[in-house]
Amino acid sequence: MTPAAPGDAATGGPRFAHSPAVLTRVTSTATLLLTDDLDVPARLDDVGAAVWSAFDPPCAVAEVAALLARRFDRPLAVVEREIAPLVADLVECAALVATD
Repeated sequence: MTPAAPGDAATGGPRFAHSPAVLTRVTSTATLLLTDDLDVPARLDDVGAAVWSAFDPPCAVAEVAALLARRFDRPLAVVEREIAPLVADLVECAALVATD
């Protein structure tokens, strides 16, 4: 999971938002994202799309994990562990950006 920035412990870490530069297309089977850092669109399945949509409006990873744990009736620790790699990938390709 993304470590909390200084002063963000109460909110579960830094807040992330969809980059204004990302192009998004939703189909009947996937959500596709394209950024300047990607040569081909990233394809998100239903769970990935749920993670992506949870960052609109901007929020912390811990908030997204809590929302999805409730939505999918899964233990919070499991959801945190399962979404961490996707969130890291979305940040790395600049689809998600930290907000102030």
